[in-house]
Amino acid sequence: MSTEAENMDLVRRLIGESEKKRAVDNADQFFAAGFTLHDNAHPAYKTGYERGKDFVSSHYSAFPDLAVQIDDIFASGDKVAFRWSSQGTQKGVLRGVPPSNKSANMYGIAIMRFEDGKLAEMWSVQDTYGMLDQLGHLAKVGTVGVQV
Repeated sequence: MSTEAENMDLVRRLIGESEKKRAVDNADQFFAAGFTLHDNAHPAYKTGYERGKDFVSSHYSAFPDLAVQIDDIFASGDKVAFRWSSQGTQKGVLRGVPPSNKSANMYGIAIMRFEDGKLAEMWSVQDTYGMLDQLGHLAKVGTVGVQV
């Protein structure tokens, strides 16, 4: 069983190595075989370390200059929670959304559960609406609602 400090270190290493490589080549070192992602912005709830790899790689593919920062991080038992922010320019497709060549600042919160020193489950919430608005993919919001 890993300690809270070891779990927080794994989160930092995952983000740091992903940013350097722009992908997760060694996903099996970070994600448990049965890894599950709970994220309403990514409704395809595949499991396994390939799901973790796909999740990370899709963001770096869409935002080749993506920079992620951990703003707060803490742990309790087998869980790590962190608040993150990021910025990048959308040069590729993100979940079916075509490239905008615009930059966006994004932020979110994730809670991760660990088993045997690997990431077993993650709950993630991010400001997808704000990101899509900055990228120019949303209509203007008027007093009566969304104008399309």
